[in-house]
Amino acid sequence: DLGPEAELHSRACLPVAKSVTIDAPLVETVLRGGPYAKLRYKGPYADMRGAYRWLLGVWLPASGYEPDDAPIFEAYLNDPREVPQNELRTDIHLPLKAAS
Repeated sequence: DLGPEAELHSRACLPVAKSVTIDAPLVETVLRGGPYAKLRYKGPYADMRGAYRWLLGVWLPASGYEPDDAPIFEAYLNDPREVPQNELRTDIHLPLKAAS
């Protein structure tokens, strides 16, 4: 359970060159380095829940890793305005640390 919906937060981000000035209301977000698991998902965004269930419920417990204290993020690899929903590709990045 992720908690109450009203307390959930998300950010939309894009990579920019270091020379770009970011003015309000935009804010800079820097992703931490280190190991990540990357799962490539293909299909509608609305059906991505199954990919998360497999990554967190099947792969992660058997991996020897734990989630690190950083956000999971998604990289959208194509445009839903240009390809059918079943052709959408998304990389899910899960920050990791060695299991204790």
